[in-house]
Amino acid sequence: MSTPPSTSSQYELPELPYATDALQPVISSRIMELHHGTHHKAYVTAANELMAKLSALDPKGDPTAPLRALSFNVSAMCCTACSGSA
Repeated sequence: MSTPPSTSSQYELPELPYATDALQPVISSRIMELHHGTHHKAYVTAANELMAKLSALDPKGDPTAPLRALSFNVSAMCCTACSGSA
């Protein structure tokens, strides 16, 4: 699971704690690569972009929209398939 960054750092895509083919034949290596390397990576990238937008907000601005989007992307990074949890 990705951990929140400090105020000056960014989220990072963690390495899988197992080989991409470890869940075969139930989940193929290609699906794990697509899920982790494409989808999961997109959530991490979007979360970092949103954190940058939040830090640039005017104190009187409305942070509701970026916070909702950040929440979605951070929660999506916490899937059990990537963390090795059941």
